[in-house]
Amino acid sequence: MPSTLYRLKEHSNEDKQHYKLFNEMTEIVPQVARQLDNEKQLVEYKGDITFVPSKDIVHQVKNDKYIGTISTHRRLSPDSTIYAQYERTLQMKPSFDKEQCHILGMILISNKQMIVAGYNNNKIKIIDICHGRLVSQISVSSEPRDVIKLPQNQVAVALPDEQHIQIMSYTYTSMSLDRRIDVGNKCYCVAYWQDMLVVGCNFNPGKLIVLDFDGNIVEVFDTPGLFGGPKKIVISIDEKFIYVSDYNNVSKRSKFLKIDWQGNIVQRFEDQGYVSPTGIQELIGGTLLVCYRNIHTIVRLSRSFKECPIVGLEKANLHFLQAVIYCKRDQKLYISCSSAHGFCADKIKIFSFELF
Repeated sequence: MPSTLYRLKEHSNEDKQHYKLFNEMTEIVPQVARQLDNEKQLVEYKGDITFVPSKDIVHQVKNDKYIGTISTHRRLSPDSTIYAQYERTLQMKPSFDKEQCHILGMILISNKQMIVAGYNNNKIKIIDICHGRLVSQISVSSEPRDVIKLPQNQVAVALPDEQHIQIMSYTYTSMSLDRRIDVGNKCYCVAYWQDMLVVGCNFNPGKLIVLDFDGNIVEVFDTPGLFGGPKKIVISIDEKFIYVSDYNNVSKRSKFLKIDWQGNIVQRFEDQGYVSPTGIQELIGGTLLVCYRNIHTIVRLSRSFKECPIVGLEKANLHFLQAVIYCKRDQKLYISCSSAHGFCADKIKIFSFELF
């Protein structure tokens, strides 16, 4: 019986649509006829035709010096060399903080503000980039390991010790705690994808868990040997792949992976000389920047995971790199790192990017 009622309702809706379309066609016929008649009269008209401009538009043009600007950006390719020019450093330890702000995660919420996760002092902070000052901060219940941006002015914070993802709301002057999503595993990093969270969990071995916002498990990637311990995960710009910085604290084995949504390894970057990958940033054109904490450098990889040129960072005195983000609008690179030979990433170094 319910299916019969559904079909009757469906037919009724179709009839209504047909009637509506018929009425609209009936009403538009006279309008089309009038338009055709006007066009015919205009073609046959033998007199002069004068264009009268709008006074408002003329006034606007006289008072405005320009109607817009044109900006150009070179297309980034694997063969192009990136030059990073150091600009300045943001210090992340206000005088009233008892502990240093060890920045393991950070995101841009505009080209003038960022949100950072302070691991040592259990704080999430809004930072004014232009003036290098603290705008607002809020305490979380345990040490945050990662922070990502969500739609509708929200962020997600990974709290591994409590096995939770903390959802928060923000304005450009304040933050508030919303709700928690139970992961059931130590969650070290998190990414957002199509109204779901992709969470990097555990180590020796590690795994990825895909959750909806009600905490229901959609998928788990835990093939033996796939992960030692995910430290950072990023969804590719085209949303087809997952990039994973992986480091096994026991075996000391490091690898950077590109996997598909079936958990298959598409590409792998693994070199004994590169230890402990952390932050990831994908640039337009498919090129990648990967922080390597223990060798104090950033590696640039092409789509096929071949190393590409990047000049300037070797002179920037980077140590113990953790997070990296890029502002496309201003072509600025932000890297959280420590002082020379330090082990607390309490500074954010800012670089401008140029291609040649």
